[in-house]
Amino acid sequence: MPLHNIYTTWYTKNNEQRIGILSAESMLLGKSLYAVFIWHDVTEQLQAETALHEAYGKMEQEVEKRTQELCAANQELTAMNEEICSINTKVQKANDNLHEEIHLRQQVENNLLLREKQYRATTNLFTRPSIGTDKLAELILFNAIQLVGAMDGFIGKYDRTGTTFSLEHGIGMYEQFANTDIKLQEGPLKSVYNQGLIIRGRDRWQYHDFYDSTSAPLVSMILVPLKQENTVHGVLAVIWQDDHDISDEDITILRQFADLAFLAIERVHAQQNVERVAFYDSLTNLPNRANLHMRLKGELAKAATNQSEGIIYSIDLDDFKAVNDTFGHSAGDKVITATGKALLDFFAGNAFVARISSDEFAVIVPGKTTKQKAADIATRLSARLCSEYDIDSDHILLSASIGVILYPSQGKTVEDILRKVDTAMYSAKQAGKNCWKFFVPELLHKNVVDTVMINNLHKALPRNELFLQYQPQFSTDGKRLIGLEALLRWKNPEHGLVSPARFIPLAERSWLILEIGQWVFEEVCKFARFLANNGKTDLRIAVNISPRQIKQDNFIESIFSIINKTGVSPQQIEVEITESVLMENFDDVIPKLKALQDNGLSLALDDFGTGFSSLTYLRNLPINCLKIDKSFIDKITMDTVQLEFVSSIINLGHILAMDIIAEGVETQEQLNNLRDCSCDYIQGYVFSKPIDRDAAVKLCLNSIQ
Repeated sequence: MPLHNIYTTWYTKNNEQRIGILSAESMLLGKSLYAVFIWHDVTEQLQAETALHEAYGKMEQEVEKRTQELCAANQELTAMNEEICSINTKVQKANDNLHEEIHLRQQVENNLLLREKQYRATTNLFTRPSIGTDKLAELILFNAIQLVGAMDGFIGKYDRTGTTFSLEHGIGMYEQFANTDIKLQEGPLKSVYNQGLIIRGRDRWQYHDFYDSTSAPLVSMILVPLKQENTVHGVLAVIWQDDHDISDEDITILRQFADLAFLAIERVHAQQNVERVAFYDSLTNLPNRANLHMRLKGELAKAATNQSEGIIYSIDLDDFKAVNDTFGHSAGDKVITATGKALLDFFAGNAFVARISSDEFAVIVPGKTTKQKAADIATRLSARLCSEYDIDSDHILLSASIGVILYPSQGKTVEDILRKVDTAMYSAKQAGKNCWKFFVPELLHKNVVDTVMINNLHKALPRNELFLQYQPQFSTDGKRLIGLEALLRWKNPEHGLVSPARFIPLAERSWLILEIGQWVFEEVCKFARFLANNGKTDLRIAVNISPRQIKQDNFIESIFSIINKTGVSPQQIEVEITESVLMENFDDVIPKLKALQDNGLSLALDDFGTGFSSLTYLRNLPINCLKIDKSFIDKITMDTVQLEFVSSIINLGHILAMDIIAEGVETQEQLNNLRDCSCDYIQGYVFSKPIDRDAAVKLCLNSIQ
C-alpha cells in the first residue's frame, strides 16, 4: 500500500518548534490489516527548502526581468538589423555577430528555465507515492548532472565510523561501482567526511578511492556533503572528463540537489525499516510469516504456469517450552538463533528459510524434485537438528519434528499448503518427536476429527459427561484390598464412551488437562474423605497426574489447596506419575515430588519399563511404589525371559524399598507367576475390572483390612 505523508509540528523542552513528516502505510498481512507509522524530523530540511524557494523566487524575478530586457533588446536589435540591411550590406558581419549574441542569451535563459523546471519536478516527486523510493535518488543525481553539463557522478553514504563508503547510485563511468562498499583511504571522500565541506578541483591522485594510480583518469569534480545538523551522512559527486571550469553557479545547483538527495536517501531507509518490521523476524532476521505467505504465493503463481515446483518443510523444536521454563527466555532466544543459523547453513542459500512463530520454522526449497529427494533431505535435516545446544555452562539436547509437503501437487493455495504441512508436522510430534512425516490425506481427516473431539471435550465438564471409575488393588492372594486407582472416563452423547487412549492425548494437546486434572484430583479427595468418614482410613486412592499439571509453577499449591478444601488426609492419596514426566524436566520435577512425599502423600511410578528407565535416577526418586506395565505382564506365561525380566524389576524395587504393583493381570497363570516372583500387589481383571463409585464404596466398606 502507498505511504501517505502528513506534516506535523511539535515543541522540544526548550520550546523549540520542530516539524516532521508522519508517514503512514497500511499493509494487509494475511487477513489482518496493519498500520505502520514513521515520524521523521525534517525541520532543517524544510528551513533549507524555504531558503531555496526564496532564492529561487528572487532568481525567477531576475529571470523575468532579464527576459523582458532581452525581449526589448531583441526587438531593438531586430529593428537595427532591418535598417542596417536596407542601408548597407557591409554591416552584414556585425549583424551576424548580433544574432550569435542573441542565440547565446537565449541559451542561458533556456538553461535557467530548465534548471527551475527540473528542480520543481524533482521536489514534487516527494509528494508522489507512485515513484519508487530507490529510483528517487537516482533521478535527482541524473538531473543534477544534466544541469551542470557533466556525464558522470554518484550518490552514496558513509557508515557510522566514516571508514566505509557505500555507493548507492552511479551514472556514467561510476555505474560499475553501484551497490558496492569502498574502504576509505586518504582522498576526496575521506576529506568530505572529515571536513564536512564541498571539495572541488582537478587531479589524478584524488581518485584512488575508485582507481589505482595507473588507471585513475584525470578529471574535474565536485563533491557535495549530504549533511544534517553538521553530521555528514553521504556525498553527491559530479565528474567531468575534460578540464571543466567549475563555477559558483555549479556549486549552488549541486548544493540544492544534495539537500534533495539526502531527503531521498532518508526516505529509502525509512521504507526499508517499515519493510523490515513488517516482513522480518527481529530476533533471527529471517523472513516472518507474512513474508513466507508472499513468497509462497509467488511460487504458486509460477507453478500455475509450470515454471516452478518444490518442497515445503514445517519444523518445530521438540520440548522447547522446557528450555524457557528452566533456563529463561534469553536461553530460549539463543536456541532459536542457533536453529535459524543451522537451517541457513544446512540449505546453503538454496532455500527460503522463515521463522513463523516462537519455535517454528518453515523452509521452501524450489526446483524440480521427487518424493524420494524430499525424504532424503528431511532425514538429513532431522539428524542435523537433533543436537546439543550450549546454554551458559549447560548443554541441552534438543530435536525437531518435521512436516513435509510437495507443491503444487499437494496444494494449490497458500492456506491449503501451510495447513497440510503443519498437519504433517503435528503427526511427527505424535509419532514420538525427533522425526519427520509426509503429508497424507488421512492426516487431514484425523486433524478435523481431533478438532471436533477437542471442541466436544471443552464442553464435557460443564455438561457432566466426565466421570470416574475405580479399579481395586489387592494382595496377591486376593483377600486384602489395599487401595483403588481412579480412572477417568468420558461418555459423549454423539460418540458414546470415548477411550481414554483417544481423549487424554487431546486433553494434553489442548491444555484442557489442567482443568480436567484438577477436577479429577478433587473428586478423588472427596471419595477418599467419604471412605475415611466411614472408617476406611487405610485405603489409598491413586490418581494420575499429567506432565502438564506437574510442570505448572503452582502445582504444589493447587494440590494442597484441594486437600485442605476437602479435609482428606494426605496419607489416603497416592499420586501416580509416568517416566515421561521425569525425562522432560528431571531437575524441576524432583523437588515437587519430594514436597508431596514430605507432606504425607504416597508416590507411584506408573507404566514402569515402557520409557527410558535409568537406575541412576530411579535410586534417587522419592517413589514409594513401582507399577509394572501391562505390556510386560501379558507375555510372562509364554516367554521365560520376560518372566525373568519382570522378576528382576520386582527384586530391584524391593532393594530400593518400594512396593510393587503388577497392572493388567488377567489370568490365574499370570497371577501364579507373579506370586512366585514375590510381587506385592495385583491390579487387573483377574480380581476386578474398573467399577463405578457406588460399587467401589460397597467393595471398600465390606473389605477386610
